[in-house]
Formats: sequence, C-alpha cells, structure tokens
Amino acid sequence: MAATLETRIPFLHFFDGFRTSHEVNKIEMLTEDDMRALINMDRVAEHRQRALSPDHPVLRGTAQNPDVYFQARELATPTTTFAPTKFRRSCKFAQVVGRSYHLFDYVGAPDADRVIVMMGSGAETAHETADYLNQKGEKVGLLKVRLYRPFSVRRFIEALPATVKKIAVLDRTKESGAGREPLYLDIVNGIHEGIKLGYGKLKVAPEIIGGVTACRPRNLRPPWSRPCYDNHEKASCQRPLYRSAFRTT
Repeated sequence: MAATLETRIPFLHFFDGFRTSHEVNKIEMLTEDDMRALINMDRVAEHRQRALSPDHPVLRGTAQNPDVYFQARELATPTTTFAPTKFRRSCKFAQVVGRSYHLFDYVGAPDADRVIVMMGSGAETAHETADYLNQKGEKVGLLKVRLYRPFSVRRFIEALPATVKKIAVLDRTKESGAGREPLYLDIVNGIHEGIKLGYGKLKVAPEIIGGVTACRPRNLRPPWSRPCYDNHEKASCQRPLYRSAFRTT
C-alpha cells in the first residue's frame, strides 16, 4: 500500500498458493502503530482527494483512437520508469521490524560463478541449498526477485556478483507457444541492456539457461534444487532438462 500511494500505480502482492497462504505458523502481529508508521498519511489524504466527487468532477475513460491512445501510453512511461526507485524509498519495513527487503536480494558466495534467479516461496529452499553447497566448497548464489513489475534492470545487474559466469532462471509459469517464459526473457534482456548501459560490474555476459519448476514452489526440496546448479556444467542444457529435475507430486 505504501508503494502504491507513493507511485500512484497498483502493486499486486501474491502467494504461491494455498499451502503458503493458509499454513499455520507462530507469527508476531504488527500493531496498529507499526502499520501507521509504514504509511505516509499525506499520501493517503492526496489519494482521497482524487476520488470521484460531485464537488470536483473529472472526466475519465473517454474513447480514444489508436494514435491518441498510444501517445497517452507513452506519456505514462516515466511513471513506471521511476516506480522502482520510489518503491525502494517507501519500504520502511526494516525500520519498524528489522527485516529488510530490496528489489532484488542476493544470497550466497560473494564470488559465485553459478547463480539461480527465481521468485516465490521456492526461493527459500534454493537459499538453503546454496548455503549447503557453499559450505562444501562450491561457489554458488541465489538472486531472489522481490519486485517483478516494473522490472529494474539497473538494480538487477547491481545485485549480481561480478564473477558470475552462468545463470539459471526458474519460472513458475508456463508460456505455451512463447520462445521462453517471462522471467527468463526479462533476465536475458536485463543482462544485455545492463552491460550495454554500463550498470554494475559485469563486463562479459554470462551464459543464461532457463526452465520451469514442475512442482509447486512450496513443495520444492533441497535435493531437487541442487540439479539446477549441477546442470550448469552440462553443455546442452535446455528447458526440458530443468523440468525433469523437479518432481511433479
């Protein structure tokens, strides 16, 4: 809500499924004072002033021809371009509860040469796998995507270790008929654009391979996520290889 009030665009927060949203855990509830500290009340007042009212009528939703429509769409580009920065500034969660979130959170070896990129509850299992493998002497990492849209290329590149040579992107969705899945395509574009624009410390584009987690991310187990790191070493990694690395039960 805080990010929506600051950027004036909607954000969708979602769980991976019933197992995640309805499981029983011992949690500490935020107090009303905590929640009030997270919200800028001036933005709330501004939001209410924009509500429809006969006292200050506005015209919205008129019919537009294609040429006018796309001009209007282009005028909205700065809104989404600067949204990640405003989103990051609006995140006061760490100041209230001590737990911080960023657009992209990297965990693992600072000099990792193999990195998995994914989002959702399955990332927590991959996090444990990365920690285990690093304790065994390997150099691997995990990049958790916290904000998927709008996608910040700069923050993505800056979150990656400069030593990464191979990236595995795991999508939770399946795009039948598409060249690849959405997150994979964004990561490929992010690497290309980020290096071209000079973001981060990457000088050479790492090899990028992708796949789909065939099981629910909540049911992902460390032994099933390890092949995502091991399969980097195979020269002919294709999308079906990753699907077969996960169980469907």
